[in-house]
Amino acid sequence: MSNASPDGQKEVQPEGSRTPSRRSQGDKVALNGTDPNATLMKVESKGASDKTARQDKLPQRGITGVQASEAMAETDRTRVIRHKAKFQEAARKFNLPPALLAAIASRESRGGNILKNGFGDNGHGFGLMQVDDRNPFPVAKEGGPAGQPHIDQATGILRDKLTAVKAKFPDLSDVEQLQTAVSRYNGGLGKPAPDSDEGTTGADYMNDVWARARFYALVEDWS
Repeated sequence: MSNASPDGQKEVQPEGSRTPSRRSQGDKVALNGTDPNATLMKVESKGASDKTARQDKLPQRGITGVQASEAMAETDRTRVIRHKAKFQEAARKFNLPPALLAAIASRESRGGNILKNGFGDNGHGFGLMQVDDRNPFPVAKEGGPAGQPHIDQATGILRDKLTAVKAKFPDLSDVEQLQTAVSRYNGGLGKPAPDSDEGTTGADYMNDVWARARFYALVEDWS
């Protein structure tokens, strides 16, 4: 499933609850400015739509919204977090939260679980973070679908989206700008947050990714 972004590039998307004490501790650490994922902890999101959550049959079990996003992130956790050092490296290069990159890998490819020979989306989306080979630039395949070049390229795309959002919507808060950029990584109609998910896959792309990212930020050590 592929959506064209407002600036012409296309990125392709496929389609356990924490204890209260763990959540509280994580929020405190993130907000004191020492955590690379601090931005994620400033605002909660709505989490996954039922359409997205149905891939794991979660709504049928009464698991929806943020809880559904967290459950899917937990399912993908081992596959995703084995690449944590690469997410951290890319995050440092592009000044983005590393847990957000992990969450995109969860949403895009379920940590690589849906890939066939490195590709998803009917053979067009490459790698953990699904860079579309129909873009007007070559896809970085060195190192394979979980290689640092792929993760760096995908993170650079997200960074470019954020730069474009900052130019178009300078009055948004930093959090809103980042949320809008996350939606644009998938595509959508080009609206700013909180409506940026309109037209994205499942109409929930940012809200789901953001909830998964907060989960990874809290349950993993990113220092």
